[in-house]
Amino acid sequence: MSNDDQIAVVPRYVNRKGQVIEHFLGIGHVTSTDAFSRKIAVEELFSRLGLSISRLRGQGYGVADNVHEELNGLKTLILEENPCAYYVHSFAYKLQPALVNVAANNSGIPVVFYCVSRVVNVVGASCTSQDILRAKQAAKIVEALNIGELSSCQSLNQETRSDYSGEMCCGSHYTALVNLIGMFAAVTEELDMILEDGSFVEDRVNARILFSVMLTFDFVFSLHLLKTILGITNELSLTLLTRDNGTVNAGEILEMSKRRFLMMRESGWTSLLDDVSTFCAEYEIDVPNMDDLYTEKGRRRGDVQEITNFQYYKFEVFCDVIDLQIQEALICYFVWHV
Repeated sequence: MSNDDQIAVVPRYVNRKGQVIEHFLGIGHVTSTDAFSRKIAVEELFSRLGLSISRLRGQGYGVADNVHEELNGLKTLILEENPCAYYVHSFAYKLQPALVNVAANNSGIPVVFYCVSRVVNVVGASCTSQDILRAKQAAKIVEALNIGELSSCQSLNQETRSDYSGEMCCGSHYTALVNLIGMFAAVTEELDMILEDGSFVEDRVNARILFSVMLTFDFVFSLHLLKTILGITNELSLTLLTRDNGTVNAGEILEMSKRRFLMMRESGWTSLLDDVSTFCAEYEIDVPNMDDLYTEKGRRRGDVQEITNFQYYKFEVFCDVIDLQIQEALICYFVWHV
């Protein structure tokens, strides 16, 4: 709201009773986002409060990805002058973003998160569009209640909103995917309306692209796969965020998450495909024959190895993304634990 670049400083220390205490010191203004300016801002805040930065015994940052490079420089500058201020990764805040990033190594996954972010930019560009979307979703919930598809005690009946997943961490990626699935009809209807009556050419073009991508089997399959995967790790992410999280508790949830991943890999393919097929049938999206050869859009058939749709979706996407998640979750937890 201030239109100023700022850095918030919170010290963590152990009191005489052995309790871990955190206090918000304040917000420092930075004239630039480079590492040196951030360091000056921290030092000035410490000096103003009569504290010595030389007594730091650790440093950590929980921020968006777009400032990682600058903060790598900041922690290095502080560490050079204060050798005991060891840098500790904030894996409590980075577990799910890390899982999202590693999932993006699979070629079909980035499209989902790109579309989620673009949907918010296009559909949620104005208060009017948001009001229309909210009204459409409310009408669909009432209709579902009337025909018995929902019961009034279910949490899905609560108001849903289209969170933007690109700048958030922890459970927001998961929440954004859940919300998009729940509001899919309302979102696609709003995109169709923008496509026909949008005031700006750019919005109409973006709506056309999103509309064509979202109504494909590839998108729906990846959307449901990611929702299921991030749902498994969401509890672990939330546990790492709590003040009283203990190694035993987080370790137990990690083991449970690993077992659920392995179970999903071994026996979850059929149920996922059934869910995706049902979803596609509801929105009149073509479901490919799993025995046919898979053709990657935008590439000539001769440029890729000939495999069936079953081989591609199950092994190249389903199993590959799950294996990446298992490996990355273990690495994140190990580093956080150490």
